[in-house]
Amino acid sequence: MLFFLPSSTTFYAYESAFSQHDPSERAPLPLAIHHTPFCFTFAFFPDPTIPPVLDPSQLEQRLSAGLLSIALNAQRELCVLQKLGGVPLPMDDIMKIVDIAVQRAKELNTIADARLKQDWASRKVEVR
Repeated sequence: MLFFLPSSTTFYAYESAFSQHDPSERAPLPLAIHHTPFCFTFAFFPDPTIPPVLDPSQLEQRLSAGLLSIALNAQRELCVLQKLGGVPLPMDDIMKIVDIAVQRAKELNTIADARLKQDWASRKVEVR
């Protein structure tokens, strides 16, 4: 999940020239990714006593009466909201679902950040 940009140099003399350095010559630069969005799908069923299912399996999707997909980040910035199916949802239910998705996004963001820091610490970068 950690991506690196190859180090490069651009020369502006008489003509512009671009040189991409080999990783053995110059360490690649880490790609900064901020506000990573996470996607969640909720399945709704015709029976109102059954709560929505987060990230349903294929069988649960086929048995559901509708799906709601949300892509957002831990900063509560909504990227995508898509509702599929015929189950009508009141605005309060949608807002509860968004709050659940935000909490999960924060948890996943914490896990992803910890793994990225762990990966970065395990890499040996030599500066010449």
